[in-house]
Amino acid sequence: MGYIIYQDLETTAFLDRSPVVKGHVLVVPNAHILEKTKCDPQTLGSLVVVVKKVAQCQRAALKASGNLIFNNNVIGQSVAHLHFHVVPRSNHDGYRASSSPSLKYESQQQMQYYREILGASI
Repeated sequence: MGYIIYQDLETTAFLDRSPVVKGHVLVVPNAHILEKTKCDPQTLGSLVVVVKKVAQCQRAALKASGNLIFNNNVIGQSVAHLHFHVVPRSNHDGYRASSSPSLKYESQQQMQYYREILGASI
């Protein structure tokens, strides 16, 4: 870790070394946890509290209009450790979240299918 902006017993927040926007922060649990599905509810709750603190400080200190908050897991993750990205956003900051076009469901039946399989699994 490098430039730590916040740390407590359960979490650490630090500047991302490859920010998509200056002020981009990563929030991580201090204990090694691979991904959010392996995280206990208390630790996950502590992470979300710190994510909120970071988002609020970005808005105040950097005059950000808003924040982009995201978490990915194994796919595309360069570090095998749970982390949340907190990115300060402003109009014309140059960041594009995705160059992929939005997908559409082919039919109402296809949407119903996904609703049923996901609803049954939750």
